[in-house]
Order: sequence, then structure tokens, then C-alpha cells
Amino acid sequence: MPSPVTLVLPVAEPRAGKNWIWICPLVMLIVGMIDTACTLAALKTGVLVELNPIMALMIDKGGPLGLALYRSAVTLLGCGLLLWALRMYRDSRINGSSSPRTRGLVWIGQTILVAAHLGLAAWWTAWFIV
Repeated sequence: MPSPVTLVLPVAEPRAGKNWIWICPLVMLIVGMIDTACTLAALKTGVLVELNPIMALMIDKGGPLGLALYRSAVTLLGCGLLLWALRMYRDSRINGSSSPRTRGLVWIGQTILVAAHLGLAAWWTAWFIV
């Protein structure tokens, strides 16, 4: 007796499911812009001590414009990579090929990234208040 054939049809993803992948990159982009503005303000006041050797080189060679261009490029690259990874994860969930461990790692990673960027924003806020 032949076994029944299971027909698997693609399931339409709800609209809300498509939008969640933008949350973490958007937070990173906003906080990155705030960080750039605060770094430029610290550079202008003369109190900036840059520990990142690449950023220090960009400041020495390009001044505030070099700092802004480098920081913008790095932030956009990071947001783009994160968005690509989250899209791959979303697609694997739709195809049913993701594991619970992968899901947990993605959410933990996003939480750490958002927490780090919000901590950076809090640090700059405290720096400007004091």
C-alpha cells in the first residue's frame, strides 16, 4: 500500500513578522548617530581621548569630517550585516529549518547589541550632564 504524499505549501508570513527585523538595526543606527554627534562635540571641546587606533588615525588625517565619515561607514556596515543576518534567520524560520538554540542566540545577540548601544547613549548623557 503506497504511503500518502504530504504536500507542503509556503505559508504567508504575517505583516508584523516582516517588520521586527528592523528594530535592532534601527536602534543601532540612531544611537550610532548620537554617538557620532557626541564624539564630534568632545573633539571640538578638546577633551576627546580616542583609544581606537583606527579612529585616532582618521581624526589625525581627516579631522571632524574623517571621524564622521569613518563612524558613519562602520555603523552602516554593522547595521547592514545585522539586517542581512536577521533576514537569513527569518527565512530559515519560515522554511522550518531553524533550531530553538539558534533562535535563542539571535535574540540574546540582539539584546546585547541594543543594551550596549543604550549603555553608550547613557554614558554620553552622563558625560554631558557632568
